[in-house]
Amino acid sequence: ELRSLLSKDQSIAGVQQLSNEWFALADKDSSKSLGSDELRGLMTSVGLPLAESESKALFDHFDTKKAGSISYSEFTQTLRGEMPKFAASLAFMNQYRGHYPSAMSSLVSVLPRFDKQ
Repeated sequence: ELRSLLSKDQSIAGVQQLSNEWFALADKDSSKSLGSDELRGLMTSVGLPLAESESKALFDHFDTKKAGSISYSEFTQTLRGEMPKFAASLAFMNQYRGHYPSAMSSLVSVLPRFDKQ
């Protein structure tokens, strides 16, 4: 159900904006990390109320470092998924050279433009 909410805008920029907004919404104490209650509250606010066991399982899934809290990077990487480094480098090189085929046109469109000099 969470993935279906995310799939409304599948562009990289859309998922990035949504994950940023959700983290800010959930981080009630402005600690730059989420506790289990904050994550559970977020799921309720987006229309996915969780049972206690579901909440714990989801929190454990996001808490990849097993620190007892979810950092911003853990949250966004879990929502966005991992991007293979090779694919990211090809997309970056395609931005300047134009001859590296890349299926990640949406990534290229949101990358910052740097001065080649």
